[in-house]
Amino acid sequence: MQARGGHAEATRRFRLKGRQFELQIAFASPDPSAAVLRQINTLLRSLEVGAIATPPAAAPARPLQRGSGDGVEVEVHRSGLVTFHFDTTSELYRRLQGRPLALGCLDFDSTDPWEPNQWSTSTKTLAATVSIVINDATRPRPPYATLEPATEARPPLAGCYVGGSQGRRWNDPRAQRAAAEIALTEAGRRFFDERAVARDLALFVRSPKLKAVRRAAKRGADAPSAASIRSGLPPRVVTQRERRQPTAAGEIGIWSDRGILIEVSARSATGKRLFIQLRDGRIGDHNLGMLAFVF
Repeated sequence: MQARGGHAEATRRFRLKGRQFELQIAFASPDPSAAVLRQINTLLRSLEVGAIATPPAAAPARPLQRGSGDGVEVEVHRSGLVTFHFDTTSELYRRLQGRPLALGCLDFDSTDPWEPNQWSTSTKTLAATVSIVINDATRPRPPYATLEPATEARPPLAGCYVGGSQGRRWNDPRAQRAAAEIALTEAGRRFFDERAVARDLALFVRSPKLKAVRRAAKRGADAPSAASIRSGLPPRVVTQRERRQPTAAGEIGIWSDRGILIEVSARSATGKRLFIQLRDGRIGDHNLGMLAFVF
């Protein structure tokens, strides 16, 4: 022990497993009492130097939501943690290997019309289990930030999805849906279904057959008959004598006034009718809203 600037200090140096340590004790006075020294020695005898035992990990909280579909199971926690469990034997897992993994989740401000809030990222690498955290700290930044809309999803969620290489041509089954869509609520299930129908219609009016009809109309030609438009197209495209004539699931109906107006329509699994009007070859009224981009 030695006195320094009006107080006393005691120093003890030692080595443990090849590492050097130094213990210093500072006293308030230059001459500590016997009682203080006994108290310090008692504390020193209780001191242990070594590894601190790691407490057992807490059991994970139960998910707020759980859902599955297309070879993926999703667990959503109230904290914003979302975990995707992939079936490694599935066709989806094989198809996504070696590609950037796009994951996203959504909820809604409104379901009529659809006003989705989304959180998405495409920076993840495929694995049997992949987790994302939906909160402000992990908000995607360009070039990975989602463009529509700016508001982010928050648990509880309506659904989650896995992106992937998708077709951009009409009648390509990959064009209508994400690589995997996991509905967590009935609203999420309706949204994924109606979005698929809307994408089908939006791509249909940009298909080669409809592009030719639209170009002719812009040059002043009358709209051809529905039967003429339908000729040469797949059987799921049907003609309609009346504009609001029902179509079966998977069908696209065509109605024409043989003048300036053509209307194409389809129905979702719940029976909602979605339509796009072509007026003089240009996009007219439609009710796709934010489900698909129509041009």
